[in-house]
Amino acid sequence: MIQAGRLPKAIAELVLAIHLDATDRTALNQLVTAYRRSGRSDDASRMAGQLAAAVSRERVKETVKNRVHLIADTVAAAPQPGVVIPLK
Repeated sequence: MIQAGRLPKAIAELVLAIHLDATDRTALNQLVTAYRRSGRSDDASRMAGQLAAAVSRERVKETVKNRVHLIADTVAAAPQPGVVIPLK
């Protein structure tokens, strides 16, 4: 819709999508684009900030997930008490 030039309809649908899921990065990105193309730079800047916050939250979640996996893998690979590991 953005490319077809139907910006008001695209904006309305994207606002609804973000209302339903405020973390939808695709909808946020498209809304930033639609606002910019329609000349609504203040709204575009506000949505760009919301998009940046969503990306930041996703990075933090991914970092925590990776740390948990790293710790779990490290603990699983650690020698257990009483287990003798032969030296070569």
